[in-house]
Amino acid sequence: MKIKGILLIFGLVSIIAAQMLWPHPPQNQVWPVGNSWGIFQDYGGSPYVHNGDDIMVPALHPVTAVKYGYVKAIWNSGTYYMGISVADSAGAAFCSGYQYYHVDGPSIQVQVGDTVYVSDTIARIVTWPTAGFNHNHYSKNRNSGVVWSSYGGYYKNPLTEVAPDTDRTIPVFTNAVTGRIFGICTNQTNTYLNPDSIYGNVDFICRVEDKMNHNTWWVAVYKLVYSIRDTVGNYVIPPMLSVQFSESLDSYTTSQVRTIYKDDGTCNSNCNYDSLNRRLYYIFTNTDGDSTIEYTDSMLCWQTTTVPNGPYWVKVVASDEYGNSRPESMLVRVKNPVGIEEARHASPEYGAIITCNPNPARGNIIVRINKFGSGEVRLAVYDAAGEIVRSLVTSHVKKFPCDVLWDRRDDRGRLVAAGCYFISPVVGTVSGMTKLILLE
Repeated sequence: MKIKGILLIFGLVSIIAAQMLWPHPPQNQVWPVGNSWGIFQDYGGSPYVHNGDDIMVPALHPVTAVKYGYVKAIWNSGTYYMGISVADSAGAAFCSGYQYYHVDGPSIQVQVGDTVYVSDTIARIVTWPTAGFNHNHYSKNRNSGVVWSSYGGYYKNPLTEVAPDTDRTIPVFTNAVTGRIFGICTNQTNTYLNPDSIYGNVDFICRVEDKMNHNTWWVAVYKLVYSIRDTVGNYVIPPMLSVQFSESLDSYTTSQVRTIYKDDGTCNSNCNYDSLNRRLYYIFTNTDGDSTIEYTDSMLCWQTTTVPNGPYWVKVVASDEYGNSRPESMLVRVKNPVGIEEARHASPEYGAIITCNPNPARGNIIVRINKFGSGEVRLAVYDAAGEIVRSLVTSHVKKFPCDVLWDRRDDRGRLVAAGCYFISPVVGTVSGMTKLILLE
């Protein structure tokens, strides 16, 4: 009995140790969040994604350490912009740590190099100039150096670690466009389509918000998963992760915000200190299926030419960090004009004509033409505007597959810019097309 009791206690301690406490006393209490990891932000400048969790607390409330560590930096960029970074290691190698930001300068109780223990009070929260928004911008960062000279990378969403997790608010969908739960536009444009007649490469947009233990402030959902099925129930796109706000975020840049959020005259994302007008529109087809948010995701879409014309169900499931979820779906109809080139390129007969390796690419690209037989080959590279930038080869090829090297230069010998390109070969009377993404 004693041995079992000891093992039980040890197991409970292990579970508790695996969970992170909240950074304010009482640390076993759930605190409300006013801005979540990854939420769209726009305070009058360029929009960006929020690289922290704004934990809402009273002004001058204590900030308490969530983990044993070493003070790497005391940040001071003005009265409202002071913070403390506490890392896992005292050495100079890369390591992770926790950043507590928007603290009151005179209340800081640590210095660079100090050792900090769990539940140590290290500062108090500054009185924020916007009424009712006193908060700790809490983030998990990663950097190197005995002393951190910069914030480093915004490494992980710290709210995926904290306990307890008693939030029970379910995400809320709102119509993305008038009368429709989803908006649909042609890929990377602001040209919106009627759901009864979609064609070509399309982006889907949903509007959804959540609340995290707070009655006022809408925040971002943690995860979106989407799928597309025909009306018989067969998946044409199995459930695919669209967004998951768990991984690294850019520091106040525009690439990730443009990948995740739609922000135009129709689907106008907005999030600042106006609690009544927060709205978040997600481009949920901008994904390669993983949780890393990359610029290349913004070029992805649903290629409707890969399916027969007809009706399809598009479904999205929105979830928060705590597992609360809500689904929404909409019936759309694919109507690609008969005979258009894109429809031909996607058919089984033509779909394997051409491949590019690597794709995405930064340097040279090997274009492989897979058609078997012989014939004259005419190969062209088009930019996103449909202009030819390079004619690669015009010859009589006797054996397939054949490889053609493109050195990423245009017909005048200049390196082409990063972006989306299309490579189209014509072999005899057979044509094809593939999309190529060029990176910086």
